[in-house]
Amino acid sequence: MTDSSAGVRARVETRSDGARIGWVTLDNPGKINIVNSALCRSLSDAIDELAADDQLRAMVLTGAGDRAFV
Repeated sequence: MTDSSAGVRARVETRSDGARIGWVTLDNPGKINIVNSALCRSLSDAIDELAADDQLRAMVLTGAGDRAFV
């Protein structure tokens, strides 16, 4: 789905039971996923894109890396 240079990735996973789950990952672990205005816009765009999917059952927000969520 979305792979943004502003540090946000979005994808949809379809489970074996047919449930669709949206995953949004803040992906700038080198800067501990700091939220700036560009990332905020990308995050909003990714969420809007996933929200348009009527079959989506849940959305998970996660951060890349192992030092901090945001």
